[in-house]
Amino acid sequence: RLQQKTVTGITSEALSLLGTFYAVQFLHLNARCLERLAVDLAESPDRLRPYSLFLQNSERDFVGLTSAYVRRALRLVLPSEVKSRYVLCSVGTRGHQDDIDVAAIDEGGPDRSALDRAFARLTTEMLRHASALDHYIAARVGTKSLCLSLEELSRTLASGGLDFVAVSELLRAERLTGSRRLYARLQDEIVSQYLYHPAGDNSLHECYLRRLLGEIRSLLLFPPATGILHPKDDALRVISSLATAYKTIEALPQTSMREILASLSEQRRALGPLLKRLEDSSIFLETFRHLAHLLLAQEEGIEISDSGLRENLLQVAAAMGYRDHRAVQAVDHMLVHYEEAVEAARETALPLMEEVARHLAGISAFSSWAGGRIGEPPAENLAEQIAARAAEFRGARFWDDPLEALGAPD
Repeated sequence: RLQQKTVTGITSEALSLLGTFYAVQFLHLNARCLERLAVDLAESPDRLRPYSLFLQNSERDFVGLTSAYVRRALRLVLPSEVKSRYVLCSVGTRGHQDDIDVAAIDEGGPDRSALDRAFARLTTEMLRHASALDHYIAARVGTKSLCLSLEELSRTLASGGLDFVAVSELLRAERLTGSRRLYARLQDEIVSQYLYHPAGDNSLHECYLRRLLGEIRSLLLFPPATGILHPKDDALRVISSLATAYKTIEALPQTSMREILASLSEQRRALGPLLKRLEDSSIFLETFRHLAHLLLAQEEGIEISDSGLRENLLQVAAAMGYRDHRAVQAVDHMLVHYEEAVEAARETALPLMEEVARHLAGISAFSSWAGGRIGEPPAENLAEQIAARAAEFRGARFWDDPLEALGAPD
């Protein structure tokens, strides 16, 4: 018992030292990225290129630091007798430092309790020293465990137990540490079900897109709130959702929003101008959001309803390269560009949604049933087929394509 207490004390001390090292490196990482941004802005007349480099550097360095910390912390807390494979994946937006959405995948064997204890200790240590871990997928599945097997995840998806938000997170899954083989199985057995397969069953792909487009439409129905800047609600959620929709249509391996948009520009050259405008908006708004989190507070909404609150944005405007020019103040100049980025994203979303709707019309049984020619006899048990199919699409709110097919002249 004394030996066990000594080992526990050594482990706690090692974790404390490791967490302190992480915290110092985390501060150094952000300071270095801010310095790089200032130098790049001084050398480039085009702000978007330095912004893009800033986001790339921040994401790369943060993911690298976090992955290294997680690997070393798990070596300290995971018992040596654990032999089962596991993989810890980041499933949120890459580079967001306020918290890290994760999914812990295991094989569901006798080692699960030990893995659970290790991931619980890791979560506690990261809350204390680093960015907090959020086990969102496990919470949505509703298990008492922090770990999920692929079989459990598959059953939950088949029963409709995960909403489109959780599915979107799985589509963005990136390996932090653990088994590469298990991560490959996650991609092949779970993620691939939501990708478009020309000769396969696309019911999950279609259902996901209908839910996603319904969400995008609801976000676009209401204009951004006055007196507050909220990059996620104003436009970033719309951009991210559209990028994920096209990822599933084109079966792209990329998981980052901007990487998806860049890859799409190569594959869908006809959409190039729209995608470029959307990408530029995302770069500006992500840079603004990231700098606001670094320099102001880890809050999504920023009040600007009076002059005192607007002064809080002076640091953000300066970091983004804005300076007072005659009668135009730096903050005002930045806010004009912020509104332009939001407006561009919301305007661009509409034709890109129409393109996704055309894709749905081409693959959906609903559209083919609704678009049958007048005078042709209906298929046997057509009503039952439609009812059975509709039951699989609970929660879907986008039905423009079959409604348009019904209303089209023969």
